[in-house]
Amino acid sequence: MIDEAERIVLYNMRTSTVVSGFKRQDIPEYPREAVREGIINALAHRDYSNFSLGTHIQIRMFPDRMEISNQGGLYGHLSEDTIGIESPTTRNVVLMRMLEELEIVENRGSGIRAMVEAMRSIHLSPPKFTNKHSSFLITFNNHTLLDAQTVEWLNRFKAISLNDNQRFALASLKANQYSGKLTNRDYQRNNSVDSVQATAELGDMVKRAGVLVQHGTRGGAYYTLNRQFLEDEKQKSKPERIILSDQEEQVISYIKKEGFVTNKIIQEILRVDRNAAFYLLKGLIKKGYIISEGKSRATKYRLS
Repeated sequence: MIDEAERIVLYNMRTSTVVSGFKRQDIPEYPREAVREGIINALAHRDYSNFSLGTHIQIRMFPDRMEISNQGGLYGHLSEDTIGIESPTTRNVVLMRMLEELEIVENRGSGIRAMVEAMRSIHLSPPKFTNKHSSFLITFNNHTLLDAQTVEWLNRFKAISLNDNQRFALASLKANQYSGKLTNRDYQRNNSVDSVQATAELGDMVKRAGVLVQHGTRGGAYYTLNRQFLEDEKQKSKPERIILSDQEEQVISYIKKEGFVTNKIIQEILRVDRNAAFYLLKGLIKKGYIISEGKSRATKYRLS
């Protein structure tokens, strides 16, 4: 059943072709091992109780990603933050034992690491794991972390002597893989290292290299890119000689004075309706002048 599901997914997956000499090699859009482990994970850990009767494991293909979801959220003590790091508890003990005896599963907990390593091996973003309590979702994105622009950016750090783990972390942050934030456990999972090594390498990027900034301490700590190393990129991304409208100038001036603005504030200071304020903000984001934080009506807009 696993082989058949894997075959169907690979059949429907886009491939690229590489020709070396007289040989042709078809390379799938996502690494085969990652797809297989994702399917096994969904089958082994889904909820088979009466509450989930009639539900199915779903594999969805999109232009930019593939999703594998199953009924039943993370079982036991695991969370999105600790999956792939701490030893898992098993919802379906008999099924897991059978999969181990058939050598479909090697070691419990190894599937997450295998998916991460397979995606990293071809320079794709790490898989994203989302626990929705009643379901679990794995997302594979198909955009490369190491495109020409990112490699050129990473080459700026040659003199700092960063290792592969650290460079991969920088590339992930630059691609906004973690909404601009990286935790110690993210680093452990995506580089297959323990907490001691993760702490040392992250601390090195903060204290010696200065490319990361640490926020918080201990279990609540997270890391962001030092803004200094992004300034050149931001300047390049901003269009030159753009003439702003009077309303846009008023919005920029307000943000410079108050630190942020909201849709509602714009409605009040410009005397426009909500839709007009939305399109004004959308235009400033597109021009590279502001960024948004938050969701829905709680969204705030700051200078980029």
